[in-house]
Amino acid sequence: MKKTTPFLLLFFMASSLITAQLSPKVIKKFPASMLNKIYDISTKTVLTEDQQFKIGNKLIANDSLANLSVAKGEPIANLKNYYPTTQKLLTGILSDEQLDAYQYKLDNKNRFLLALKSAKKLELTTQQIIAIRAHNQLLDFQNMQESVQKQQFYNQKLDTILNQKQFAMVINLVYTDKSKEEADNDWKNIQKLKLVAAKDSSLVHRQLLDYYIGLNSYIDSSAKKFDAKKSTEIKNLIVLEKQPPVLTRFNILSDFIYKINIFSLAIQFEKELNLNTTQIDSLLSKYKELEIMKYKDKATNVLLKKTDTYTLFENTAIASILDPQQIEKLLANKNKKNAIQIAQEKWSELENKGLTKGQDQKTVTKQFAMYQLRYLMVSDQLKMNKSAVNMFKKRDIELKKPDLLKQLDSIKRNEKNTTVTKSQLKW
Repeated sequence: MKKTTPFLLLFFMASSLITAQLSPKVIKKFPASMLNKIYDISTKTVLTEDQQFKIGNKLIANDSLANLSVAKGEPIANLKNYYPTTQKLLTGILSDEQLDAYQYKLDNKNRFLLALKSAKKLELTTQQIIAIRAHNQLLDFQNMQESVQKQQFYNQKLDTILNQKQFAMVINLVYTDKSKEEADNDWKNIQKLKLVAAKDSSLVHRQLLDYYIGLNSYIDSSAKKFDAKKSTEIKNLIVLEKQPPVLTRFNILSDFIYKINIFSLAIQFEKELNLNTTQIDSLLSKYKELEIMKYKDKATNVLLKKTDTYTLFENTAIASILDPQQIEKLLANKNKKNAIQIAQEKWSELENKGLTKGQDQKTVTKQFAMYQLRYLMVSDQLKMNKSAVNMFKKRDIELKKPDLLKQLDSIKRNEKNTTVTKSQLKW
C-alpha cells in the first residue's frame, strides 16, 4: 500500500481548510493541530480573518504556557489549566451573538440558546437577553441529568422572561424541524393520490406544516407538558379541530387512523360515487363537525347516550350532500359485506335444520345475499327518510323474501312458541 507523504497530507488539509473559508494567511502561519481547531470552530460559526488570527494566537499562547509548565516540572495533571474550554477560548473574540449561535450548534436542545440565537426574530429586549444568558451560565450548576427535567427548567425560566407570544415562538422553533419532516412525509403521500391541484400545492403544504407545528408545540412532548393520558386526549381533539381536510381525506382513503361514520364511508367510495370537489369538502366538514360533537359530549358525560341524535345528524346531512343515486350506491357499498355474512349464516342455519338437500350452496347464498343487501339498503333509506315510498319499498322487498328463508322464519317461530308454552306449563 502506497504511503501518503507529509507534504501531501498538508496539501490535502490546506485544500479542505480553504474550502471552509479559512484565510490563506492563517493557514500559512499556524501549525496543523491549531488549524484543525480553528477549522472546527469555523464549521459552526463564520469567522473573520481577524478572529481566526486571534484564536490561533490564543492557542499558541496557551501552548507556550503549557510547555513552560512542563519545563518547570509541574504535574502533568496541571496541563488542563492551560487549555480552557472552547467557550472560554472564544470569549472576547466572538461577539455575544456569534457565541450564542456557536454554543447552540453544540447543544441544539438548549432552549435558552435557541432563544438567544433567534433574538432578532423574537424581538428580545436587552434585558431579556441578559436574563437568558445569566440563566444559561448557571445551568451547569443545576443538578439535572434527565433531558425532560432540563426542558421543563428551560420552559419555567423562559416563561418568566418572555411574553406569551415570544414564548410560543420559541416552542414553535423547537419543533419546526420535526414538524417539517412530518409535513413533508404527508405531502409526498398526498401527492401520490393526486388530491391537490398544482396551483394549491404551496398553500396546502404550508397548512400541513402549520398544523404539525401547532400540534407538536402545544403537546411539547420533550418537556412532558402533559401526562400520557391527557396528552392523548388533547392530541385527539387537536386532530379533529385542526387537521387539514386534505390530510383527513388521505387518511380515510388510505385506511389510516380516522373515525367511522357515514361521511368517512362516502369518502372511502368517492370514486364509485363520482363525488365532485364541493361534495368532498362538505363531507369532510360534516365528518369533523359530527366527531367533535361526539368528543365534547363524551367529555361532558361519559355515560351520555346520544346515538339517535348522531344518526339524525348523519342522515339529514348526507341527504343534503348526495343525490338519490349516490346515496343508493353508498348504501350498497356500506351493506355489501354484511349482506354476504348474513347470507352465509342463514345457509348454516338451514343446513342444521336439514333444509339444504338438493340445493346448490353457491347459488342459494348468492340469492340470499342479494335479498339481504336490498333489505339493508331500504332499511337505511327508511331511517333517512320515513316516506310512504320507502315504506312501500321495504314491504315489497319483505314479500319477495326467498322461500327457504321464509321456511326458516316459520321454524324459528314454532320453536319459540313451543318454548314459551313449556315455560308457562311449568308454572
